[in-house]
Parts: sequence; structure tokens; C-alpha cells
Amino acid sequence: MYKIERPQDFIVEEITPDGTVLEVGKDWKFEGSTGEHLICVLEKINWDTNKAIKFISRQLHVSRKRIGFAGTKDKWAWTSQRISIWGIKEEDVQKIKLKDIQVKPLAYGDRINLGDLWGNRFTIKSKDMGLKTGELAENPPRDIPNYFGIQRFGEKRPVTHLVGKAIVKEDLEKAVKTYLAWIGPGERDETKEARAKLAEDWDWKKALSYFPNQLSYERTLLQHLANHPRDYANALRKLPRNLLKMFVHGYQSVLFNKYLAIRIESLGLGENEGDIIINDKITGPLYGYSMKLAGGKPGEIEKDILKSEGLELTDFKIKSLPEASSKGARRPIVSVVYNFNATNDSITFKLEKGCYATTVLDFIFGNKPFTGNGGSGP
Repeated sequence: MYKIERPQDFIVEEITPDGTVLEVGKDWKFEGSTGEHLICVLEKINWDTNKAIKFISRQLHVSRKRIGFAGTKDKWAWTSQRISIWGIKEEDVQKIKLKDIQVKPLAYGDRINLGDLWGNRFTIKSKDMGLKTGELAENPPRDIPNYFGIQRFGEKRPVTHLVGKAIVKEDLEKAVKTYLAWIGPGERDETKEARAKLAEDWDWKKALSYFPNQLSYERTLLQHLANHPRDYANALRKLPRNLLKMFVHGYQSVLFNKYLAIRIESLGLGENEGDIIINDKITGPLYGYSMKLAGGKPGEIEKDILKSEGLELTDFKIKSLPEASSKGARRPIVSVVYNFNATNDSITFKLEKGCYATTVLDFIFGNKPFTGNGGSGP
């Protein structure tokens, strides 16, 4: 097992599509150029990406929708990534004064959208790593199962997939109540108490008096429901659009992890008849309303998981909340670890976008992947 003592011991540096590593702690030179969007490096320590964007937009007095970014980064980490801000000048970002956040202007250009990156470089330091670094230096990991890491679901409160499942099942009341009251094992006592108290009476107005202020998304839901008690759809719409989609993506992700675990046990990672190959990579299912199922034995596993969940692919076209619908996709079942290096108490490596450092660590230490178990709720 490994333990990250401080967020500064888990460094995540975005790699741009042209291969540039956005090194943390670096002073970047501003290049004038042209474009409507100010491109910056966002460097943060122990900040959720969505909350960082929210507070930056507040300090700039602009809509959150003006800010684009290529992907969310780990919260318990020291991270760097590109963001774009429409209609803002270089000197405007000097107004931003947020603890453990730096916004460093790079140039003017086009909006940065989700997926506009090659991947990330990770540097991980841990006292426990020293037990493994000698062995890893001689036999570095290369091709490993491409599980989604725990942060896809929430490290302290792995609830994202449960909310997503309720949305896909068109039970928006359950989705809202699960998000508000499901208790994660890693939460603070005051947060656990607030969630448990709400589950006793579902009094939205009263909950606003005792829900901790740092639970800003939960309070956003409560504020809407206090005025519109059964309007669950529009309560969810008050959340950032990418967070809303992350719920459904979380459910897709846990189903992918289940598929991969079953496949490895019964078929392995090698190619089988019926596999869908994309860009020379064997893929597994991110279920959605227009996703193509595999054939042969891989396809049987995919269909069995749908059946066990009581699902049809068309269920991912969500009538009660269309903006959360998902077409689905195919995901490589193998993750390639690039430029792996182990020294004393740390390791460094690169992964393509969509792959998780925690998955590499779990592989190294023999930990089981997250497949949807754990926690307690209403």
C-alpha cells in the first residue's frame, strides 16, 4: 500500500498536444499573439478543478462559461494545466488572489476544450515507495489494465457513479438525495452528521442552516429545492454542466471497470474474436445510446453486464435530463506507461489522457480496482 502525505507529493503536469510539459513552479514567458481567449497555465495545490474555475471566474467577475480547460486534475495534488479565458487581458489575471492558486498568462489564442491535451506527467513521492523503487527500476511497468482510478468516483466519497446510475434510470429524486445524503468513509464528522440529519426529514430549507459552507454544490441544490421542493431536474441543472456529465461518466466508468475485471479473469487482455479494435488497440465498453457492442465472448460479457444492471443502451438517452445523455464510446483496455523512472522514494511517468496514475500505483502494489463497492448512504 502507499500513502501520499501532502498534495505537493503528488505532482500532475499537463502535456499539451505538441508534447510540452507544463512544469509546476516554472515562470512562463508571455507571448502576445492574437486571439479572443487568454491562454494561461493554472497551477493549484489541493484544489478541485471545478471549484478553482468557479472562484477564478468570481474574482474576474466573468461567467464560468468563459473559462475553458482540457481536463480535470486530481484535487489532492500539485497540478498544472492550460485554461483559456474569453475577453480577458493579461493584466486582468493579476487581480486573482486565491490561496495555493496561480494563473500565469501564456498567450492569446483559441478556446481550450475538453480533450485538448496529450496526457499528463506524474511525479509521486511516498515513504512506502522506497520499498518498491529498486524492483521497479529493474522491471518498470509498461502495459497495464486501463482501469478508471478512484478519483473518477470520488476518493473520500465515491458517490459519482451512484448519482449517475440514478440519472440513467430516470430517477432524479434518488440522484439528488444520493448526492446530498450518501455518506463517504473519508468525510469529516460534521459533513457526515449533516448528511445523516438531512436523510431523517428531507427538509431542504432547514438543511441550509447546518450544511457546511464548503459543500457549495450541495448547498446549490438545497437552495433551489428550498424554493422548488420537487423540482429535481432543475436543481441538477444548477450544477456545472461538466459535473452533471461526470455523474453519468462515473456510472459508465464503473461498468467499464467491472467489464475489465471479468474479462481479465475469463479471457485475459489479449485479442479475442469479436473484439472491437480502434487505432490498433483492443477496446471495452463505455456504454451509451449509440455505442457498438463487441461480438464473440467479449460481447457476451458486455451484454451480461447490461442485463445485470437492468439496462438497455437506449437508457443513456435521458429524457428527463437530456443534457446528461451520453452516446458512449469504446475505451482501450490497456494503458501504456511511458518514460517510467524510479529513484529512491519517488517515481515519474507519463500517461495519455484518460489514464490514471492511481491505476499504475494500484498495479504496482497489487491493489484491487474500484468496481462500485464501499460507503454508506440513505
